[in-house]
Amino acid sequence: MIDLGRLRIDTDASIVDARNKVRALAEALGFAEIIVTRTAIVASELCRTNLKKRGMFHLDIGLDRRAQKFGLALVFNQCGDADLVALAETFFDKVRIAHAANGSACLNGFRWITQPGFAPTEELITRERGRISQLSKADQLLRVILPDSIAEELTANESVETRRHNNVAVLFADIVGFTTFSEKREPDEVVNHLQEFSLAFESIAEKHQVEKIKTIGDCFMATAGLLDPLEKPVLNCVRCGLDMLAAVRGLASGWDIRIGIHVGPVIAGIVGHKRFSYDLWGDTVNTASRIETNGRVGAVNLSHKAWQTVSDDLDAVSIGLVQVKGKGELEIFSVHNLKTGAPPMAHVTLR
Repeated sequence: MIDLGRLRIDTDASIVDARNKVRALAEALGFAEIIVTRTAIVASELCRTNLKKRGMFHLDIGLDRRAQKFGLALVFNQCGDADLVALAETFFDKVRIAHAANGSACLNGFRWITQPGFAPTEELITRERGRISQLSKADQLLRVILPDSIAEELTANESVETRRHNNVAVLFADIVGFTTFSEKREPDEVVNHLQEFSLAFESIAEKHQVEKIKTIGDCFMATAGLLDPLEKPVLNCVRCGLDMLAAVRGLASGWDIRIGIHVGPVIAGIVGHKRFSYDLWGDTVNTASRIETNGRVGAVNLSHKAWQTVSDDLDAVSIGLVQVKGKGELEIFSVHNLKTGAPPMAHVTLR
């Protein structure tokens, strides 16, 4: 089989996406309009029925050649129930059940391509692979604005449940002296420097499994352990912060930054309707911001609570008690470096 792509079917939105992509492929293969429509409908019905039974499965899409003729092949993985086979047989020219190495059944649906002498060109294969692997424009935009899992939930449910998350590390990184800098330069120069700053930090955050939440003027806010549980989210943020400090020294702006990290529970959700944003609230967020504001310039600064979770993994020095508005006295620790043998990044498997 000429493999054109694999789709993960786990939400109503993914079924719609699969239907649209199968329809577009059927059109590109030259099927009559009624067959194009029927192909999309049957694929959608099979996906929906199997999703209810399985919760999640994969749909493989490709071209297969049998008896010297090519056909459209759809493989519904983990799908061998009699009712699904009966539904597939109402449309496909050939239907068979194959068994994977792990013992699960796969339903193979095959429809002959009626165009005489059809042979797939490299151009067609490349184009259709690209189409099948590509997110819709709406999904692409959502994933620019929102974390992937939140975008998927919003697409499927048209809303996002507000949740409380525990053991979340919150990082704030602020540009020192930004106001004075921006007052002396042209607007486009300021924005270009901010863009360079933001792109560098986004790349570093992704490397360390740290999720960017938003930028607030010249301040960068991110979290670790929010959507994907981590054993030591503070350690991920510290690694990220140290790389940020190293990276900013190489930027043309000549800026310096100050980083603050705290850990604890947060509330996360979407606010707004026409121009929504995914945001965090709670004392953990406020404290992380205060740690950044009162910490040392050019350093990664930790609250006492954050420091306790990683004290075996890094060297840090207390800069003393700082009077913080609304919080009283807080002890702040300035990180020197990671200790040799600090544990690598790892996800936690929750049971």
